Amino acid sequence: MGSPTGPCNPGGCSLAHPEDAAQEQGGLLTGAQHLNSGLPQRTSPRVPGEGSRRSEKPIFYFGDVEYSVDESAGYVEVQVWRTGTDLSRSSSVTLRSQKTNPPSANAGTDYVGISRNLDFAPGVSMQTVRVIILDDLGQPVLEGIEKLELVLRMPMNAAIGEPSKATVSINDSVSDLPKMQFKERVYTVNENDRQIVAIIHRSGDLQFMSSVRCYTRQGSAQVMMDFEERPNTDISIVEFLPGETEKPCILELMDDRLYEEIEELRLVLGTPQSNSPFGATVGEQNETLIRIRDDADKTIIKFGEIKFSINEPKEPGQSVVIKIPVIRQGDTSKVSIVRVHTKDGSATSGEDYHPVSKAPDRLPYPNQGQGQLANCLQHLPLTGPTPNRPTTP
Repeated sequence: MGSPTGPCNPGGCSLAHPEDAAQEQGGLLTGAQHLNSGLPQRTSPRVPGEGSRRSEKPIFYFGDVEYSVDESAGYVEVQVWRTGTDLSRSSSVTLRSQKTNPPSANAGTDYVGISRNLDFAPGVSMQTVRVIILDDLGQPVLEGIEKLELVLRMPMNAAIGEPSKATVSINDSVSDLPKMQFKERVYTVNENDRQIVAIIHRSGDLQFMSSVRCYTRQGSAQVMMDFEERPNTDISIVEFLPGETEKPCILELMDDRLYEEIEELRLVLGTPQSNSPFGATVGEQNETLIRIRDDADKTIIKFGEIKFSINEPKEPGQSVVIKIPVIRQGDTSKVSIVRVHTKDGSATSGEDYHPVSKAPDRLPYPNQGQGQLANCLQHLPLTGPTPNRPTTP
């Protein structure tokens, strides 16, 4: 050991060893001067970890202070953690649910009450607990955000840390909010049906009156030419009385005599309202596609009758003519052409009749419809009996 060194003064000398100075710089030992004796007083060094061994018990705590869940989700998962320097022993803690103050969510109505003992095996640091949420699906009632509390109690071989309490917020403002949407994505209708009825379905809390605008957006179908407009104003409101789940949105169609290919427009829902303090909303299916067919105005060309009768000429070489009308129905705004030809049945072409394969002598003119084509006739000459031909010996 080195020689003691230190400054002297009239009151005495302060002695220190080099080892002491080094230890003082390391923070392990401390010294104090006593003026009466002039000798240093040294405390006993602390054994590292000696004071902390008493606090080496694992700590239980919640992973989060608050958890949020939609009422329709059915459950919420909560994490309980165990931390510490020594997780080699088993330990446990009790998790319980309780009402908030003031009371909000109720066990048995809004959630399933829980009192569960969580056993942590050696080395396990976290467990997930599922809390069951009860949904009033049969008769939804919009209640707003309701809360319950989860607490940790009675630890074994461990201690309770923070947070030791977690709050679960149950939100039904989405699942139970009055929601209106179309029942079908696409409606197909014929122009001559004159109207189409699109059904709007309402779900959620039905105890209040609700309303929504049902308005049109034109596509290939044009306003006032193909349908009557439903503007995006209050004139297009569809109202639901308390308890009602379905209401019609009626669209009037414009029928004409002109044939058109399939045309489309959209019905849209917007500006939802409700007497509920939480309001109302529209669902994902807030639009429906309207497809208008025009089969009735499609141009159809046909014979006036399916069967015609005529007497055969009585004398050989004679002929008679039968007139068969060709009729056009539907859109008559354009020129139509059709070819008429004969086909043998029991009568034989060239022996019993003269064959025909040609367009009508006169084409149907625009705007000529059914019953106006009496001048568009086919002349089918029928021959008389053929004299007996001499046989070849």
